[in-house]
Amino acid sequence: MVNAIQAAYNQAETVEAYVQKPLAQILDDIVGVLQRFIVLPGYDKEKIPHGFIALALWVAHTHTFQFVDTTPYLQVWSATMRAGKTTVLEFLNELVAHGWLFSDVTLAALTRKIDRDSPTMLYDEGDAANKELSQALGGIFNAGYKRGSPRTIVTGPTHEPTDLNVYCPKAFAGIGSASLRETLRDRAIPIELRRRKPSERVERNRVRRRALACGPIKAQLEGWAASKGLDEVLSIEVPDIPEELDDRQQDVWEPLLAIADAAGGDWPQLARKAAIVINANRELTISYAETLLRDIRVVFMTKTQEKAMFTVTLLSHLNSIEGSPWGSIMWGNSMNATSLAKRLRDFNIHPKDVRIGEANFKGYQYEDFREVFERNLPAWEEPVTRVTRVTRVTPEAKQSDAPPAHVTDVTAKEGKEARQSGVLMLMDWEAVQEEKTHVE
Repeated sequence: MVNAIQAAYNQAETVEAYVQKPLAQILDDIVGVLQRFIVLPGYDKEKIPHGFIALALWVAHTHTFQFVDTTPYLQVWSATMRAGKTTVLEFLNELVAHGWLFSDVTLAALTRKIDRDSPTMLYDEGDAANKELSQALGGIFNAGYKRGSPRTIVTGPTHEPTDLNVYCPKAFAGIGSASLRETLRDRAIPIELRRRKPSERVERNRVRRRALACGPIKAQLEGWAASKGLDEVLSIEVPDIPEELDDRQQDVWEPLLAIADAAGGDWPQLARKAAIVINANRELTISYAETLLRDIRVVFMTKTQEKAMFTVTLLSHLNSIEGSPWGSIMWGNSMNATSLAKRLRDFNIHPKDVRIGEANFKGYQYEDFREVFERNLPAWEEPVTRVTRVTRVTPEAKQSDAPPAHVTDVTAKEGKEARQSGVLMLMDWEAVQEEKTHVE
């Protein structure tokens, strides 16, 4: 059986390898094969889910990663089992350069394998590794993202320090978006999978079918990677990178965008749209420090809109924010003034005497946070209050049993200004009706 499969693979390679296709067509072929066997969720119901675009470009990158200084990682994840993660890695293993698919490995074997072969590493069920091994592997994976960051070990009876190369493309599959440690997720392109619905039909994943489908494409990729001058195109040309990506994600996507530009056709546009959409839907894990800054800004901008605030007032708002950790962060108790001051100390923000009206207590001024917000948080966007509706009515309409007809969404600031200009809110109308009912 194995010999028959290999023969089929070799035959498929032989038929196609002699006619070199343009890169754009090779990428189209990768997407076509993956769509036959794999279902990816589509953002905004796009014709081709952006995950397929990223996968095709990443496959091509594995054949040319030696020409660039960084290699983006791939995180294939799903919320549940049996969503197709292993299937994705199996197809990648057929398409990438020097694929190495595994689910269990020792630290020594991993480092020496990468140093010797520079494979494309496809780590299945990596989330199941024990904590000690996971921490050790994490150090290797962090170093292996950028060329020239070796892992140093000691060898021989004299314990001579030896540098091992750990730079190579790597893909990880696991359950949950947090199955990969935070520092690796920051270097990875997430590919989310979901269980197929009964209505979503794909071809069955079989070894022979994978070989026949992927063999010719891999041969084409190898022919393209051997093209004269390709190293200069990918290593020297700097692609235009969307400003919507943060600094780390620009580094991650740069090698793939360079490949898309080399392909031409629709691929430069497809790649950039995929980068923006995938990054926007990325599950970001931010630190407690960033979360605290974000929540303090929300309090200043939406809760009080004051330039200064007493510590007790700020804590009251922070501890009541739904979904934030401050209400139970201190062994089940809410954050206090000492804890808040300690957390803000690293940003050189300290409590000071604040006077509001006749009262004078310790507190914080918005001006002290302004630069910290600008450096650590995305630009502020005025939140839209979807539950608030507004219309201009006459005094007689307030007594009407019918709600105001004209409805529009407004921001919190616009709603406040509307009230001041005599506009009646739907919530105000509802309060009038409730009062009328109570009087009756």
